[in-house]
Amino acid sequence: MFRNVLQSLVLSLVLWETVQAAIVTPITLNGNTYQDHSASNLLSVDPDFTKFQPMVLSIEVEAGDGPLLAFNSVVDLLDGRDPGCFSLELSGATWAFVGTFDPGIGQLFLVRNEPTVISFTTLGESDGFVLGNPFALSGENDWMIDVSSLSVGSSFTLTMTPAPEPGTALLGLLGAVGLVKMCRRKR
Repeated sequence: MFRNVLQSLVLSLVLWETVQAAIVTPITLNGNTYQDHSASNLLSVDPDFTKFQPMVLSIEVEAGDGPLLAFNSVVDLLDGRDPGCFSLELSGATWAFVGTFDPGIGQLFLVRNEPTVISFTTLGESDGFVLGNPFALSGENDWMIDVSSLSVGSSFTLTMTPAPEPGTALLGLLGAVGLVKMCRRKR
């Protein structure tokens, strides 16, 4: 009896090990953080952007993943600024389907939908938004990443980039130039 229980336990552990989620490894965080909630055939990363700098993650495909890997994310913009533009870029895999996105209190507009790059603009005050269906709500859809060309153990990268609107960056630059001129005049 004990031997059968032990064999069942070992078999369960072996089977559990073969259906693990994609392995997420940070390449570049630039002072930002993330939480990984991935499961078998689901890539679920929630970035917390404290700086408007790209976050690059390496994702290793596991036995339970593919050929389409579901993707969802709760994106937090912790510095309080509206990025104006946000992009998701894949290297080594492609986007197969753009699912639901919820802008929270602002608005999101899809501006670029290509096989490896999806970007959109954000309008209004925003402290973040939701991509896909991380809360399993009726009528919401996860995004899909095509990993059919990758074998188990292969990896691809996901780059998430919040970028301020060009107008915001230009206004900041003009303000800095104005401050420098004022300081020079006072001397």
